[in-house]
Parts: sequence; structure tokens; C-alpha cells
Amino acid sequence: MGPFDLLYPAPPDRRGREPERNAWIELHNLIVAAGHPDELGEEHVRRIRRQRGVDLSLDFYDERVDLYQRFLDWTLEDGDFVEADRQLLGVLARTLHLGPRDVEGPHQRAFGTAVHAALADDCLSVDERLLLFTLQHTLGLDPHLADGAFTVMARERLLVTVARVLCDGQLSPEEADEIEHAQTALGVTVPERVETMLTRAASAWRLRNGDLPEVPTGLPLAPEERGHLAANATWREANPDRLAAVFSDPDSREMYAAGDTYHLRVPAACLRGVNREGRVLVTNQRVILDARGRTPDATPFTAIDTALRFQNGVLLQRRGGRATFIRSDEDAALLRTLLRAMGGHRHDRPWAARWRPLYASERDRAFRKTPRGTPRHERFRAALPRIKTKKWSGFGDVLIEGTKLVLQTSTGPKRVSIRSIYGAFSHGRTVWLVRRHAHDWLFEFLNEDEADRFAEAIL
Repeated sequence: MGPFDLLYPAPPDRRGREPERNAWIELHNLIVAAGHPDELGEEHVRRIRRQRGVDLSLDFYDERVDLYQRFLDWTLEDGDFVEADRQLLGVLARTLHLGPRDVEGPHQRAFGTAVHAALADDCLSVDERLLLFTLQHTLGLDPHLADGAFTVMARERLLVTVARVLCDGQLSPEEADEIEHAQTALGVTVPERVETMLTRAASAWRLRNGDLPEVPTGLPLAPEERGHLAANATWREANPDRLAAVFSDPDSREMYAAGDTYHLRVPAACLRGVNREGRVLVTNQRVILDARGRTPDATPFTAIDTALRFQNGVLLQRRGGRATFIRSDEDAALLRTLLRAMGGHRHDRPWAARWRPLYASERDRAFRKTPRGTPRHERFRAALPRIKTKKWSGFGDVLIEGTKLVLQTSTGPKRVSIRSIYGAFSHGRTVWLVRRHAHDWLFEFLNEDEADRFAEAIL
């Protein structure tokens, strides 16, 4: 019975005596070769004890338990457990002289394996629930232990799903629905501390993707113009040449080019002109510097190259070389609102980024590190955080021109066909462009919003 191999008996020693293990091998082969459970029984153990002088009700205990475990696993391979399986295991336990305490361990391990298989698809069907219920009662498992084993494994599967959807630190409404569906299908809930993480991630998603608030500006606006932020601030013009000189060392230059400037400070020597005080306003079309007693200075988004946040303020770089350094108690909100509002005006001008090729070997290593069970369409997004962002091969402006992606390098432009790109995946400030029949590209932008807008523009 069962798909098990027969064991070869060991040869006798020099005096012609067979090793005691041959007694166990005889019983093993008798059980494996039996055609029906009726051919088994305790009499075989008694016969072997008389003929060989080996008491298999006491000896070779581990081997007997292991054989019972193998038969138990075999009966569960088809995802069913019927009365014939129960009768077979009962006869086998008597033949092997195994009592209820002896088979308790195999039963618990088999139940754990069945639970793991049932939860592998993050769902628990009616048939799977019925099988687990049958096993719990037929195998005589302690209900509390069985329920505990199921709860632990089900929660583990649920947390794998949570880890996958939270790989970018945000929880979209679609991902929240996926977790809710998994909780319902598995019959478990996430721990309280994980629920707190999900709440924070959902807030982060709404902050970046929800509608910007509308606030009064106190100034006349165009018919379709809406105010999104009004904050008290002071500002001065900045000298681009002095900024370039201050950030001329390799580390600072790379941080400045990549937009990773939060740990840098703009010194007073880089500023010029009169220090103005008033309000900075951000609408859906422009930035307005409203100084007290002066005409408001408005700059449309199409005339702005980029915005960078430093330790002591926000640098607004405009086309034509003009730059303004703004100090406000709401620097973070100013930059976030500005970049969100500018998102719809980005496609006609370059992004600032750094980049490098991404080859198949590194891509495959990242895939191997993704959680098991990750859906195929989510593999790239799940693998992206596991790719090291280092050894950039170039930095500069990135521009979309028709069907070409243009990388402006110091040695001249490099063009990549957008038609060869069939996927763009973002995580934080990084974007992964997946191409057909060629190596992929990895980009790092000034901030997360720039990365998201670039990925959307590519697609």
C-alpha cells in the first residue's frame, strides 16, 4: 500500500547472524507490500518477536512513527480524508504498536501541513474548511491547539499580503480592499500594531494622492484657478553661480543634482537683494509671492524648473537662471503642495534625475527576494525596493520628445525609444523602466512626486 519503496535487508555478519534491523525491515516491507488493510495486524509483530527475538512493540520507535507519518501524509495528498483513510490509519497504528500519545505528534504535523496548503492561495474555500474540520475531529486533535495552529498560519499568510502591499509605505483604497478581502477569506484579523501601520499608510496615500485642499488667497484669481496653500514666509533672490560654487565638492554636487538636499543649508552668502516678508500662495496654476505693500509676484508653473527643500528653506528655480529662496514655518507643506500642483504641468519640460542601466542578473536577484505568493503583475513593484540604488552612470535632465526618452548627458543626448518600454514602476524617488529585448533602466528623481509623475507620463 502506498507509493513507498521496499527496503533491502542488511547482510548477516561473519558468524551468520542477521542484524536486528532486519526485523524492522521485514515489518516495513510487509506493510508497504500489503494489498489491503486486512492483511495487516498485531500478529505480525508477535511472529517476528518469536522468529527473530526482536520486540517491535518496543524497539525501532522512531522508524515506526516515521512510517505512520508518511502514510498519513500520503492519505492527505489528494486534499480529502475519507472513512477508508481513517480505517487504514487505525489498522496501521495497531500493526506498528502505536498508541494515542505516539500518533499525537504526526497528527499535529499533518494538520499543520494541511492548513499551510489550504492557505497557500490566501483564501479558504468551503471544501478546505471541511477538510480541516474533519481532520481536527477524526485525528483526535485538541480543539484549542488545532484552532491555534490555524490562527497562527492564517495570520502569517495575511501578514505576507500586508507586507507586499505596504512595500512603498502607502495603502491605496484598492490595497485596503485586498487586505479586507484576505481577512474575510482567512477568517483572521491583523494585530493592533499592524492596524496602526495600515492607518498611517492610508493617510500617507491620501496625502500624496488625494485632492489638494482649497484655501482662500485674498487675491483675484482666474476663473479656473483655485488656491491650495497660503503661508507666511520671507524670501530673497538667490545667486545661482554662488550656489554652484558652494555645492561644488563631489558629494554635495551629487546630492544637489539628485535633489537630496534636505541635509544641506543655503548660506546667506548665496542670497542677494532685499529680504521680503509676506505670504507665499500656491494655486493650481502658479506660485504667488505676496509681499506687504508691493504688487504680488506671480510665476506660472511652466516657468519653474524645480523646487528643492533645504534645511533652512525651499529653493524655487525658474527658467532663465532666476532663483528665489523661501523661508516658512510650513516648508514641508509648501514643497509638497507645490510639487503636487505642478504635476499636471510637467510633461513639456525636463525632469532632473540620475540613472543607470539595470541588467537581467540584478533584476532576477531582486525577483528572488520578493515574498512568495506575490501576484505576477505586482512582481516588479515588489522587487523594486530590493534593488540597490548605487553606481549611477549619469545625471542630468530627462525629457520626453514624442516617442523618445531623451537623457541629457555632458557628452550629448542619449535617446531611448518609449515604444520599447512596456512597464514603469515607482517606489519612493526611484522608477524602474522595463523594456523589451534590451536592458532596463533605473532612475532616481528629486522627490517621490516627480518619480510618480514621470512614471505616469511614460505610460
